[in-house]
Order: sequence, then C-alpha cells, then structure tokens
Amino acid sequence: NSKNTNVQEALDKLTLQEKIRLLNGVGSWYTSDANGKLPAVMMTDGPHGLRKQGKEQNLADINDSIQSTCFPTASCVANSWDLDLIHEMSGAIADQALKEEVGIVLGCGMNIKRSPMCGRNFEYFSEDPLLAGSLAAAYIDGMQSKNVGTSIKHFCCNNQETRRQSSDSIVDDRALREIYLRPFEIAVRNTQPTTIMASYNKVNGKYSCLNKEIITDIVRGEWGYEGAVISDWGAAVSIADCIKAGLDLAMPDSGGYQPDMIQKAYDEGYITEEEINRSAAKVIELIQRVANNPKVDVDYNEHHQLARKIAANSAVLLKNAGVLPLSDKQKDIVVLGQMADGMRFQGGGSSHINAFTGPNAIDSLKAAGFNVH
Repeated sequence: NSKNTNVQEALDKLTLQEKIRLLNGVGSWYTSDANGKLPAVMMTDGPHGLRKQGKEQNLADINDSIQSTCFPTASCVANSWDLDLIHEMSGAIADQALKEEVGIVLGCGMNIKRSPMCGRNFEYFSEDPLLAGSLAAAYIDGMQSKNVGTSIKHFCCNNQETRRQSSDSIVDDRALREIYLRPFEIAVRNTQPTTIMASYNKVNGKYSCLNKEIITDIVRGEWGYEGAVISDWGAAVSIADCIKAGLDLAMPDSGGYQPDMIQKAYDEGYITEEEINRSAAKVIELIQRVANNPKVDVDYNEHHQLARKIAANSAVLLKNAGVLPLSDKQKDIVVLGQMADGMRFQGGGSSHINAFTGPNAIDSLKAAGFNVH
C-alpha cells in the first residue's frame, strides 16, 4: 500500500522529539511541521460555514473571523431529509476552505438531541440516530469529495453544554450503542471521516479522550476506523493516558506542556515509542491526505443563493389554515417580533459565522410589494 509506505517514510525521517511534538497542535489551528519536514495543516471551525481566524483576527473573540457564507444550521437542514442538498452544502463549504487554504473543517456536529436545553442543539441534526448518521455521512462525503478533511464531533455522549468539561454521561451498553454511538457508527462505516473529535465529558466515569473502550476498542476495533482521533480544544486530560488509549492529536497548542508530559512518560517507561509512532503515523497520514490542495475561486453570490435554496427546502409548515401563500389582495401586513428585523439565522459560539449581510424579513416583504406595518 503506497499510502502506508509514504507515511512510514515520513515517520522514519523524524526524531523522537519531532514525533512527540506532532501529537500536539501548533497555535490554535495548525498541526506541527516537524521542523520543516512536513507541511503544516490548518483546521478551522465549522460546521455550517467557514470560521477562519487569520493573523489579523483577535483569536480570543470567536465572533471575529473572515467573512464567509452562513449556510443553514444542522437543526434546519435536517428538516429537509435531503441527502443531496447536504452533500451540495458541504461541498460549497469545502470550496471556501480550499480558497482559504484550510485543510480540515471541524464538523459536522452530530450528537443526539437528548435535552431541549442543550446549548448546541442547533449544531446537531436530530433526536434520531438513523437520520443523524445518514445526514452526517452525506455531509462528510460532500466535503471529502473535494479533498477537504472533516471532524465528526463531539464523540461521544456530549449531549449537554452545562458543565460539559466535568459532566459524566452514565449510560448502559444498549442505549450507548443503539442511540448515542449509532450515528457515529453509520458515518464511520460509510465514509471514513478524516478525523473524529473526542469530547470534553466523561463517559461512564472516564474522560472521552482517554476512554480506550470507546476510541480504540469500538471505533477502530469494531467499526474499522482508519483516520485520526483528535481532542476537542483542551479536552486531552492526562495526555500520556490519552495517547495510550488511542488519541492521536491533542488540540490546541499547550505551550510545550503536553509534549513534555509525553517525553516524561516515555523516559519513565510508561509509554513506548511504538505507541508514540502509532499516533504520529495517524497525524502524518492526515497531513499527507489534505496538504497541498489547490486554491480555488469562489462565487460567494452563488453560494448565497445555494444557502437560500437549502433554507427554503428545509422549511416545514406544520399547519396552514388557508393563509399561505399570501395573495395579491393582501397588500397590508402586520409583522410582530424583533427577529423580523434583527434576524436570528445562526447560533453563537465556535460555529458563529461572520456572515455577509442580506435583506431581513421586513425588507423582503416590502420588496415583494407588501405594505408592512
């Protein structure tokens, strides 16, 4: 297998210290270049648009990123049940990633909507494992068809935001496999996503990033996953244990702390060079897979029209008592609610897109010839 040969050749050229450094990110968004021996790959947040922060951006401000198309959120597109539409959307996001020299878009989000109070439900597809897994597979396939990497998240049982960095998801084996793991299993078996992002929370008493039963025994052993397992940003607690359990890349840069901890564990005989090599090889494979992509031109107006099409095809009308569509005779309309003016078309947090401006609902109704009160 030429892929394995290329990875092994690159691995053989690295010192132990360079291999260890490869297991931790550089800055907020990059992989290590191993002292110039490898290309550095950039990853950025997604999943419903590109949230790239360049050198001129304030990294501490998650709302400060380059302008990009804000596509409808997962909670919206899932209502379409349209795999082709989601494939088209992720392909467009991939084109914008290629334009901006981004190798991996951190998405899609695909946790189960277990509680209506989960702060990131808008980033997740469904309460249903089959629907979530099927849509995720279409998303991954669309993006990876352009050779842009994906990162399915947040693995696993990360079904609330409240105290997500210390919460313990206690779940029996049947529910775990039939509900919470199933979407990820569908995605992995059908598409081999570039990376899987391990979550902050504990699962049955063990942090996801060092939970060998989940990230190695099930994902690699049972599902045949071949990609890299990366940590959510700051989720790799006790890095040597994480690497031993099957984590490959801890993000973001820890300022030397995590490489020092891996070196110490190696010096004390707790972790072997074989274990370090296994993870380093996965990172090299990841880099070789998405580095050196060609830049492409993007028609942002075309992408805006695509976002409109997706939103329209995802709208669900629960009841219509003969009111819609509005007739030409109904020239006067009363619009209630602040969101008609300041429209809410996305959530906040790490997926917040610095979107291009567009008309709001009131402007659109006026443009269609209505008198709006």
